[in-house]
Amino acid sequence: MTPEQRNVYEQGLNAQKNNQFATAIVCYQKLLDVAKTEDRPKLNYLLGSCLLQTGDFDQARRYLHEAVNVEDPSLDAINNLGICYKAIGQIEIAEKIFKGISARISAYVPALVNLAEIKEQQDNLEEACLWYELAMRQDRDDFDVLMRLVNCLQKSHQPAAARQLIVDALPRIPKAMIENFYEVLANLTLQLKDYPAAKKALQDLISVDPKHAQAWCNLAWVSEHIGEFDPAIQAAEKAAELAPEMTQAWNNLGLAYRSKHDLKNAEKSFLHGLAIQADELISFNLGTTYLLEGNYKTGWQGYEHRFKVGARPAPFMDVPVWQKESLTGKSLLVYADQGFGDILQFARFLPTLSQLNAGTITVVVPSTLTELLSWNFPGVSVLAEDDDLPEIDYQVALSSLAERLDVTLETLGQYQHVWSIPDEAQASWSSWASEQPQGVMKVGINWMGNPQQTRDHLRSCPFDVFSRLLDVPGIAYYSLAVDPGARQELAKSNLKTVVDLGSRLHNFTQTAAAVQQMDLVITIDSAIAHVAGSIGTKTWTLLCQTPDWRWHLDREDSPWYPSMTLLRQTQWNEWESVVAEARSRLMAK
Repeated sequence: MTPEQRNVYEQGLNAQKNNQFATAIVCYQKLLDVAKTEDRPKLNYLLGSCLLQTGDFDQARRYLHEAVNVEDPSLDAINNLGICYKAIGQIEIAEKIFKGISARISAYVPALVNLAEIKEQQDNLEEACLWYELAMRQDRDDFDVLMRLVNCLQKSHQPAAARQLIVDALPRIPKAMIENFYEVLANLTLQLKDYPAAKKALQDLISVDPKHAQAWCNLAWVSEHIGEFDPAIQAAEKAAELAPEMTQAWNNLGLAYRSKHDLKNAEKSFLHGLAIQADELISFNLGTTYLLEGNYKTGWQGYEHRFKVGARPAPFMDVPVWQKESLTGKSLLVYADQGFGDILQFARFLPTLSQLNAGTITVVVPSTLTELLSWNFPGVSVLAEDDDLPEIDYQVALSSLAERLDVTLETLGQYQHVWSIPDEAQASWSSWASEQPQGVMKVGINWMGNPQQTRDHLRSCPFDVFSRLLDVPGIAYYSLAVDPGARQELAKSNLKTVVDLGSRLHNFTQTAAAVQQMDLVITIDSAIAHVAGSIGTKTWTLLCQTPDWRWHLDREDSPWYPSMTLLRQTQWNEWESVVAEARSRLMAK
């Protein structure tokens, strides 16, 4: 190049470096008009790359093809040509180009990353992760690629692998990038429900950025989950101080106060959040707080917001939800919107519906409950969830009946309904009971709830602790647990004092019939507690420190189930004292 051409060339490079692509394009085009043969590939590459940046893909392809149509083309030019084809949607050509590069030089990271991106966009996450991993092997300190791989692993439901990548890389991550990695690490540990590790990641994040409101907010949530209520309150208050309009901070503050059993401050926190902005989760948490303290009249209103936080929606899109309108001559569908325990608890209100002169009342529940409900509620038609549904005038969630009927703690006694057992199941289990050791107390047990339930880690009792109940003389123990994990725990324990009934309890009719034969049921907060309470069997329910709203606080009896005694934790997630209390009571029998 002449000195003048060299000057134009430098102008073009500087303009391109500063993202002034229009200026760079003019410089490169001017040079191409007079360029020698040996300079043309480089100029075509630079011009095509600038045009690619501006979105002029047709012209970019033209110049990039010229750049690569030489004996020894630049890998960067080939890669940019692949990017160009990818941008215009010709993915097969782009993929062929990138694979050609990687076959030629396996260490060329941009082609590997582009292949990973293509597979990720095609939702082929397994192959995308493989390409990202290949790129990482070339340069383990390419932290942009590392984050891409982490995100891809997370999308492919491999949070543990994604977290381990970050943990291994933390000592090498530059300070300028560490905040972003701490954020992702905290989210991954939360996803894995590793709350102590999440707390550590959030504290590390806050040490880097003390004004990170979301980190303080999340730290409040984590601290509450591990029973550190005062630190949770302090963290939520700090988040609210940094971001006063962050409703999530006020929600987490309310949760922390509620777990501390300071219900008034919990309600104030939730109300403050709602004053900022309507929020379904906060409304639900406020409602369940009112219910927890026994204020049913106000609490049911907030409880109606459960549909936005996981309760099953109504089955019909175009059928109105019943809001206390007259049902005379009308057909009503009542559907199960929550778990088995909720169905058993709220089914007591069905007979009252039958008194409202409705034309027909149809109840839809899981198939494992249809026989038991049909037997106990002959005034309604009970269908399984996979049955064909009838045409109806109104629909309503089963868990909404208490609100529709204006049930209060004072009027709850009007709805007591002791369930009975279908004849065939009752006869079968009576025969079974006659074959069991006589003259000893029969105790049904259950220590595990549904592992998918949000706070099951708090309501389920570790078997190694619960099993301390199982050596009291003069007692025959019968496991009512049906969860495979629970049955495996029992089998591994080799306890000779416990008979596993799980394989026989294939629906709730069988479970209820078995429970009826027990002198006592000892269970955590699970469907078994509701079965036992519903049929009037003497029941001890072991509760976590802040239980579900229906068990209230600081009372040993249950207004829902007169045959039930509640044994409570006095400290967060500390089961030893609860089990010891139950064992002491058993010894006194």
